[in-house]
Formats: sequence, C-alpha cells, structure tokens
Amino acid sequence: MRSEPLALMLKDAIESPDRPTQSLMLRQVGDVSLYVAGFFHESLTRKAVDLDYYIQMGGSAYHGVSLRQTEPQRSMYAELADRFGTFVDVFTGVAQAALPARTETDLLRLYDLWVATGSDRAAKALREAGIDLSMAAKDYKKA
Repeated sequence: MRSEPLALMLKDAIESPDRPTQSLMLRQVGDVSLYVAGFFHESLTRKAVDLDYYIQMGGSAYHGVSLRQTEPQRSMYAELADRFGTFVDVFTGVAQAALPARTETDLLRLYDLWVATGSDRAAKALREAGIDLSMAAKDYKKA
C-alpha cells in the first residue's frame, strides 16, 4: 500500500503504460477511498481533505476500472462508482454499529455524513436523537 495522496495515486494509475497495471492501481485508489471514508470519516473533519474528496476520488477510480473491464466486472465497478456514497454509508454503519451517537460532536459528524451521502441510516439516527431534518432536507435537495 502506498502512502501518498489519492490524487497522485490516481494520476500515476492513469499514466501507467499498460491496462492491467492501470486497473490494479485504480482499484487500489477506490479501495483506499472506500475504506478511509467508511471507517474513518469522522477523522476527515480535521483534515485538509474531507469526505467529499474521498467519495469523488473513489467513485472516479472505480469508474476508470469499469472502463477497462469486460462484463460482469464492468457492471460491478460501474455500480461501485455510481453508488460510492451509498457504499461508504454501509461501511460507516458497520463501523458505528456498536457506537451510537452520544455527544454533540457525534451528532454533527452524523449530520455531515448525511449531507455528504444522503444516508438513511444517519438520518434515522439523527431523528432518534431528536433532530428535525425537514428544513435541512429541503436545503440538501437543492444542492
């Protein structure tokens, strides 16, 4: 695993001279993006890049992989690209299954996740904490 910015990893993958290496490197970018965004999204609020960056990079990488594959892999990677935010939410749900939101900071992180991914799970947890999302939902749909 390389420890350089995703944008540079993506650039290296695109510039790679052969398709198998391109696919492998693009999958690595997608996988790293999914893992970090899903399991560590709360720490991204303190970083120079945010959750949206990881979602964009991962979706772009998986889209690139889909273009270099034949069926059925093409469809699988296309779905990963198109629904990347949903898959991030699934990983987040697994990571937080035993740790429900308890503090204001946790609720703000859940709200940020909901805004970034449209997560039904995050919306439900926010509602259960007494937060009315009806006004936020109108603003969210405009964006």
